[in-house]
Amino acid sequence: MQSDYAFSSTLVTHYTFQHLWQAARESGCPVALWRLPNRTEKHLIVHFDDSLMEVEADLEELPAGFAISPFINPELAKTLFLRADAHFVLGETGAIEPDILVSNETADRFRRILDAVVTRPEIPAQPLPYPTEQPNPDAQQRYQSAVAEAVTRMKQGEFRKVV
Repeated sequence: MQSDYAFSSTLVTHYTFQHLWQAARESGCPVALWRLPNRTEKHLIVHFDDSLMEVEADLEELPAGFAISPFINPELAKTLFLRADAHFVLGETGAIEPDILVSNETADRFRRILDAVVTRPEIPAQPLPYPTEQPNPDAQQRYQSAVAEAVTRMKQGEFRKVV
């Protein structure tokens, strides 16, 4: 998918995934971030429409994007779809490469927010307090009771497994 909207190649190298994630959050755009198994490249897509599309999960017909579907979806009709209006890949070198970009009002707003996010002074991260384990004498008993109840209900045919 080619587009007339592009990020300046000199600026792209200064974007981090944190910048892209923050810009997507502030613009209200749906975003997906993932890494394929046994791969080092990270992918981030941004969907520039106001709402997600509910589609039939026909992966051969859908454009580039990210599908979200319930585990049990026999009709394949309850699938939400984030179209990859902007697709960024963070390669092994650390450079962010834009792949798919579109031009519309939301894309322009995303770009303005992204530029603002990049120019903000970085706030040093504060260390999070490390929680201390507080022994709970009832925890073991509650766990064993919950497992026993689950086994009983499985034997009664109420469900087949606990995940």
